[in-house]
Amino acid sequence: MVWLAGGALAFCLAMIASLLALILVQGLQTFWPARIVRFQLADGRAVMGEIAVTESYPMQGNEPQGNDPQGDESNKPQRRLVRTGNFELTNSHFQWITDTEQQQAPTRPEWAATVERVEWGRFYGEPDEYVQVVPRHLHEDETALTRFVQFWSMHAAQLPGDQQSMLAERLPQIQQQLREMQTVATLAQKRELQAHTSPGESIWIVLPSGESIAADSKDAETLVADRFERRWSGNQVAWQQFLTRHAAVRAARQRLYQLEKHDVGRINHEMERSRLAVRRSELDAGVSVSQLCATRLGIEQGLRALDQSWKAMQQQAAVPTSLRADDVWQNLSSAVLANLQSELDRQREQLEQDLEGNTAKIEKLPASVRDAVKEDSQQNAQASGQLELLQQEIDDLRAQSIAEMLAMRTADGQRPLIRVGEIVRAYLANQLTTFQRLTIYLGRWAEFIGGEPREANSEGGVFPAIWGTVAMTLIMCVIVVPFGVLAALYLREYARAGFMVSAVRIAINNLAGVPSIVFGVFGLGFFCYFVGAFVDGGPPNVGIASLDRSTWWTYLSVLLVVSGVGSGLLVYQLTRSRYHKSGWGTWLQVASVAIWCLAVYLALVVVLRNPHFGGLFAAELPNPTYGKGGILWASLTLSLLTLPVVIVATEEALAAVPNSLREGSYASGASQWQTIRRIVLPHAMPGIMTGMILAMARGAGEVAPLMLVGAVKMAPELPLDSIFPFLHGERSFMHLGFHIYDLGFQSQNSDAARPVVFTTTLLLIGIVVSLNVLAIILRARLRKRFQGGQF
Repeated sequence: MVWLAGGALAFCLAMIASLLALILVQGLQTFWPARIVRFQLADGRAVMGEIAVTESYPMQGNEPQGNDPQGDESNKPQRRLVRTGNFELTNSHFQWITDTEQQQAPTRPEWAATVERVEWGRFYGEPDEYVQVVPRHLHEDETALTRFVQFWSMHAAQLPGDQQSMLAERLPQIQQQLREMQTVATLAQKRELQAHTSPGESIWIVLPSGESIAADSKDAETLVADRFERRWSGNQVAWQQFLTRHAAVRAARQRLYQLEKHDVGRINHEMERSRLAVRRSELDAGVSVSQLCATRLGIEQGLRALDQSWKAMQQQAAVPTSLRADDVWQNLSSAVLANLQSELDRQREQLEQDLEGNTAKIEKLPASVRDAVKEDSQQNAQASGQLELLQQEIDDLRAQSIAEMLAMRTADGQRPLIRVGEIVRAYLANQLTTFQRLTIYLGRWAEFIGGEPREANSEGGVFPAIWGTVAMTLIMCVIVVPFGVLAALYLREYARAGFMVSAVRIAINNLAGVPSIVFGVFGLGFFCYFVGAFVDGGPPNVGIASLDRSTWWTYLSVLLVVSGVGSGLLVYQLTRSRYHKSGWGTWLQVASVAIWCLAVYLALVVVLRNPHFGGLFAAELPNPTYGKGGILWASLTLSLLTLPVVIVATEEALAAVPNSLREGSYASGASQWQTIRRIVLPHAMPGIMTGMILAMARGAGEVAPLMLVGAVKMAPELPLDSIFPFLHGERSFMHLGFHIYDLGFQSQNSDAARPVVFTTTLLLIGIVVSLNVLAIILRARLRKRFQGGQF
């Protein structure tokens, strides 16, 4: 029997060790940079990529059997799963290649590069050319003349017939003058660029039609460039230029992302906050001003648009320096501007009249609504100005991030251009030293732990999932431990053995065996659709009729009286000595239970049918705030799931406290509550910590309930930010367990996601172990503290 028991233990340990070894090996090798192999296929195609899997497969009847009649593995044909990438070209990430499909042995191209991108996944090819777009410089005179030509092209019809004929004669002359000016400017900038070229660099002129012409050709002397391109051709030159420029371009791309996500998001949040303030004032006053606010916003935007249009027309109609000697142009511009100004004044007058009417209607509203509308108008005006400034910086950064491209030549000869700003990381896979591979390996791990996911979660980082897992687990522990300890205290220290206590213990044990998805359904129906909807919109939002005000106050008064009586009985029972004999003890317990049942019923009526509560987020309806999945409801759901674990562990810890300690406390005159607080709980704390450790281990790995109550594939923002109240329990979150499920079973490319599944599993195990180790250290300190005080 000893050998049988020991063998079973060894078998279990071997299975656990094998599982952890598999996860460890598969997870740690995911980010190691592999070499790139090029396959020349018999049908003429060429494939390039990283070998992910190599395996033997049974030979078919028409394939050579080899020299070994026994079918040795070395003679069996092999097939390789090659990660080819280049999804936008091939519409696939992986491809199986067998030995029989190959025309020759695989090779490792010296300049083969792996490119990791923000979108479309990895790209495999050889660097062929680096392209930098240089916009053509626009001088002040050329800009003014271009605007002037555009102005008259749009507004020539407003002139009388004779002036239109004169304009038709002179306008081609101006256009010819503009073209000569553009040709001179193109030639000057071309020579300037050619004077500063580096080895391997060439200058190209891109025409407005998109055609590219070499700057050193004869035709380039008379061309008008739309833009220039600096090109570095050749593997080594292009790659060196990429290494030189990638950091700066990538920084501009990250700054662009920061502005679009955070700065613009902050301004939009302020605008939404002011809009909701107007909506809340509407609900409080019982009026509707949404249409008035929308009309006022449209009028104000129209006035700003008129001001911008007039400024633009004045700039366009300004006579260039080269034409100011001819008074005809000044007279024509003044006449057309006068007509345009009169039209704009008519439109402005109409908008101002509409604004006055709108303001008059707003002035008739209650003061609270009127103030909210004015504040909303000021906020919108301020936000519009801030957005315009941000948009200018965003446009500049976007132009900078897309101005430089790397041309990659694929194995089949295609030559797509990849924007350098979209490249996260690139390296020559077949030229790396061991130290360089280790640097890339550690960099990928750093990105994985601290970055955000990309490419359908199969690449990038999992920091939002790490944060969501840890935060949800800690919130769950904060909720479940107090309730579990209180329940165990009552069952072990206060309740008398009997049918009800046995039934409760059986129910707790059965609750531990309920499938976790059932808890998820309960959390969705109770927490999200009932409690959350009630918090959002009050009793009407959950289909409950409110009481009239007088009846509600009556219920509240009765509740206060009943609660006072019940509290008095509770205090008396907790403070009296355990050995105080009284014939009224049983009757007091029955009365206390009845009173508290009545108090609970009255409290439910007072809360659920409160006529004074219209919801905390009624302004956001019909869009729910708490009436949907979120990290708070997920934590509460998992608290219910792990509650039996904490109760059972706490009961065992309380039972392990020697009765002699209780007896000594009672003999010293302490009450039952004093004994529990000062003697029992401190000595049972290590066991309670054990229950918390088990609850963390159980809750952190659950996935099924979270799919229903808040976990999502991609969370746009963390539940924690710098906006009050800082921690937003209503927001959805990412979870490592759900992330593993999504990668393994919902990913569009399961082959690419398989290595990341093992890595994420390894990370989840590491987080759970870390949380458990911290709790174990705390438990050890508590045990040492209390054991040191015993004889």
